[in-house]
Amino acid sequence: MKALKRLVIALLVSVMVLGASITAFAADGSIKITNARKGQEYNAYRVFDFVVADETDVNDKNQYTGGIYKLSTKFADFTSSYFTVGDGGILDTSNIATETDAKAFGQEVLAYVAEMKAKKTPIAPDATKVANGEGEEQVVEMLGLEYGYYVIDSSLGSVVTVDTTRPFAEVTEKNDVPDIEKEVIENSTGKAGQNNDAQIGDTVVFTIKATLMANGENYEIVDTMTEGLTLVQDKIEVSFEEGPAVAYDAPVTNEHGFSIKFTAVPTAKTVCKVTYQAVVNENALISSDVNKNEAYLKYGNNTETTHKETETKTYPLKLTKVETGKNVILPDAEFKMIRKSTGEVLKFTVSADGTYRVDPNGNEVIKTVAENALLIVGLDTETYILQETKAPAGYNLLDTDATDAKGTKYTHATEVTVSANSSIVKDEEGNVSFENVQNAKVEDSTGSVLPSTGGIGTTVFYILGGVLIIAGVAYFMLRRKAQAE
Repeated sequence: MKALKRLVIALLVSVMVLGASITAFAADGSIKITNARKGQEYNAYRVFDFVVADETDVNDKNQYTGGIYKLSTKFADFTSSYFTVGDGGILDTSNIATETDAKAFGQEVLAYVAEMKAKKTPIAPDATKVANGEGEEQVVEMLGLEYGYYVIDSSLGSVVTVDTTRPFAEVTEKNDVPDIEKEVIENSTGKAGQNNDAQIGDTVVFTIKATLMANGENYEIVDTMTEGLTLVQDKIEVSFEEGPAVAYDAPVTNEHGFSIKFTAVPTAKTVCKVTYQAVVNENALISSDVNKNEAYLKYGNNTETTHKETETKTYPLKLTKVETGKNVILPDAEFKMIRKSTGEVLKFTVSADGTYRVDPNGNEVIKTVAENALLIVGLDTETYILQETKAPAGYNLLDTDATDAKGTKYTHATEVTVSANSSIVKDEEGNVSFENVQNAKVEDSTGSVLPSTGGIGTTVFYILGGVLIIAGVAYFMLRRKAQAE
């Protein structure tokens, strides 16, 4: 029985747990990590060796009740206020008295590991495991551990909770998963949200807020845009909120995105805010399609947070020029289109199918055609002024005026407000419908026809002349009759 008892004791691991650290006591013992996060790597560092005083001296839980600590070979040069080295290398660890002490000590250990890595003399962990199962929260076991006092590091941060009541240590991963939030500013209101409306050529402002956890590793912000958005590469601003700054490399950019890699480990939880700009370009998709901007945070063992995205829309409008009171489309009318909020005169390029697309480098003139209404794309959901600069032959210019927000008055003009419901619809087979595109109908009149002075004047003279002759003859006859009497 005594031999069997010794065998059982040799197979057990007794654990001293002080917050972020644990003590294991058998070469074939194990540490179990519960709540391990999918894809994360866990490293165990034996900081102290534990020398058992009497292998037969165990409690009712088969834990050793006595022994001494010495610095492990890997940490022979490590110093801390939490322990002192006495005669024979025996450690006084009485300063690690509370869970808070243990957590702080664990952070010192991990900082020392990071320092050695930076000096090109890395300290190899005594055990490494990756939570590579299917679930988001898993159980990871480290087997074959020597007696010792361990600090466990995960790519999310140091582990801070240990089960002290079991012979085989059980650590619970309590570090929060980092997160990222993304928003876009709506120009008309200045409010941030998940979507906005814009005109081609507009500059749109985006923000990212990445929450970085203490001691988290390998953080990198990644942002990508669809072809309709062009990154303003020299307008990326990085700041930190709610925590300390973390060193990072200069953003790596291209026309449609960027990445920011952090070169240091956060010493505490912090929020990194990135503010940047993009221009809605000539390739912008037209509503109901959207222009997307997506961001995510890489961390730990090449893990990614949930991808967050914003949507930017730009809109279509039909312009129909007709005769007042009729639905006959009039060709050859010319217009300018002015943004009421700014007084900007829009410019356009015309595609092969006659579509006018907003283009800051294009032409200002819009000219109607006889076949159908004009399609204008790339507009914001706001009010525009349509100023008629040339009427169709035989028709008058618009007889109304409009004024922009700056007080500039435009003659022969009318206003149209683009609706967010205006959209080009595509079905599953790719067929395109323009039925939902808002139609701006502009009417011209032919005016009144002036009277013909030649024809009507002669008639009047004939009539008046005849009346005068008759009246003269009657007067002469009446006069002679009176004289005869």
